[in-house]
Amino acid sequence: MGCTIGLVNTYSTNIGDAAIYLALTAIASEAKVIAQFPDAQPEKISGWQIAPEISCCDAYISVGGDIFYNARENLITTAFIGNLVQLTRSSQKTFLFGQSILRSCHSWSFQALTFCLRRLAAVCVRDAESHQRLTKAAVKATLPFDAVFSLTFYEQAKIMTKQVFPALDIPPESTAMISLRAFD
Repeated sequence: MGCTIGLVNTYSTNIGDAAIYLALTAIASEAKVIAQFPDAQPEKISGWQIAPEISCCDAYISVGGDIFYNARENLITTAFIGNLVQLTRSSQKTFLFGQSILRSCHSWSFQALTFCLRRLAAVCVRDAESHQRLTKAAVKATLPFDAVFSLTFYEQAKIMTKQVFPALDIPPESTAMISLRAFD
């Protein structure tokens, strides 16, 4: 293991978020990946470690999805500020990956966010609207593939898919199946 990557702005270990963390961990195969979660009992996924605190990492990936939601018109919430602090802890070593910048993030909150994002090593958003908004605000953002699609299927999931899709009359040519855990 050459380096340590800290996942910051993690939201939860629900099945969707866990898929993102698992995919990023697989992509960073040689690195030690650590994360901190607000869940009372976070789900353990192989490949990364849950840590009480994230510090002194070689790189950080901000992975929180829709975390830049700002519910207070013309104000900035404390949760939003906390997410910005996570981004700026070591901005030259921090990557924003797979997040959406919601329409609720505008005015002061959008200005504060774009100020922070311009200083990051890389900004990769997950939807065209976020990409367009950030690019217009002079943030060098990219719109990559979703990391979840790098995950491989469990063999049992392939077998079940061949049984379940026809039974439910689901057309396989227009359907995506994502298998996250052997027991799901």
